[in-house]
Amino acid sequence: MRKLSAFKAYDVRGRIPDEINEELAYDIGRAYAAFVEPRTVAVGYDIRKTSPGLAAALTRGLTESGVAVLDIGLCGTEGSSTAASWSPPATILPITTA
Repeated sequence: MRKLSAFKAYDVRGRIPDEINEELAYDIGRAYAAFVEPRTVAVGYDIRKTSPGLAAALTRGLTESGVAVLDIGLCGTEGSSTAASWSPPATILPITTA
């Protein structure tokens, strides 16, 4: 069992790759799919070098769990929230990198 020190009260923050890595992003995708049971999730990422890999791992975890993913690519947090108004609406799952 690994220590999950990156989970905070309202977000996920930590050092890469010690606390946040692609394995954790994949597991978050699987757990989110199982717990929330969304149909569609919008996945975006910020400008940091590690963000595309984390987004890809998260997407893999979601899609392997049967969730449709809208890849909105490079965006700010405010951009990803716009996906909630799309048709069909998407559940928002932001990625936070440190």
